[in-house]
Amino acid sequence: MGLRSIAAAAVGAAVLAGPATAAPTITGFSPRSGPVDSRITITGHALKGARVRIGGAAAVHVRVNAAGTRVVAYVPPTTPLGPKTVTLTTSAGTARAAGTFRVEPVP
Repeated sequence: MGLRSIAAAAVGAAVLAGPATAAPTITGFSPRSGPVDSRITITGHALKGARVRIGGAAAVHVRVNAAGTRVVAYVPPTTPLGPKTVTLTTSAGTARAAGTFRVEPVP
């Protein structure tokens, strides 16, 4: 195989693989506290296909906007009280929000 064939094969492989997917980043979330079943809005970049965990429990009713910059999710009903980490996972990686969400008693 000549040098041109090797170069063409490498270019072809790169085209087939497609562009690299960016790892997700979280720029913020709100609110910072609430009872189970609370709605949380997470903002960031590269969030398409996100799965959200709050304190290790999978969030429910997760929806991502078309631009992949905002996620709406709900605190799972079985989440214990107290501060919980908020993490978001896509096929390109996992992001952890700065700060925690505090699960409070239902009013």
